[in-house]
Amino acid sequence: QGKSVGLNVLIASLLYSKHPSEMKMVFIDPKTHKPVDVDLTILEKNTNNRAIVKNPKFKKSVVKFVPKFNYTLYAKKDGYFSIYKDFNADIFKGDTMVRFLMQKIERGTKYPIKDIYFDNGESDLLPESDTALMNYVAMFRNHPNVSFMVKGFVTTYGFDVEGDMQMSLARAVSVKEFFVKHGLPENQITVAGMTQTEIKRAAAAMLKNDGNDAKVELIITDTGLTK
Repeated sequence: QGKSVGLNVLIASLLYSKHPSEMKMVFIDPKTHKPVDVDLTILEKNTNNRAIVKNPKFKKSVVKFVPKFNYTLYAKKDGYFSIYKDFNADIFKGDTMVRFLMQKIERGTKYPIKDIYFDNGESDLLPESDTALMNYVAMFRNHPNVSFMVKGFVTTYGFDVEGDMQMSLARAVSVKEFFVKHGLPENQITVAGMTQTEIKRAAAAMLKNDGNDAKVELIITDTGLTK
């Protein structure tokens, strides 16, 4: 009987500590600031990938997560970049709503990346760049038909225009190599550096303390969508 009581107390304790928490989830188009419906699947890894959500027209609803449990979220919608995310429920601690941005796939759309780092005056990426770049690997991985350009930038006062052009291109090449190393098709990505005109403009902006903080930009060149 003592063992039975002890086991019941343990089970009750586990149930109490794993009590599901409710989270309102919504998927937003950042251009229109309006919710969009997505084909959403959420798998609960701790229960052999049990699907806690499987809804081809999910727009905005409450989802229950168990504290400390691990999940995989996959949201997709035609014409938008898919979202694939592994997470632990505790990242939502204290929140009651989480918003996911659904980025539309449109030619010419630019994604400036600031949180990447190079050796001073060099084109070699530093390890601190991995987190920011891996977010874009995840973004493009499920869309191999979407082509994009990596455009490199440098901070410059315009004293060595030729050198700045070469360095900006070399940095773009380094970012492309990172993407290819982490699984993106090489033919999906082109590269470009700054032009003479862009360097002159950047130098003028620097003198006004109005320089561009982006280290590289990713620019959609082909959506790969059927017209």
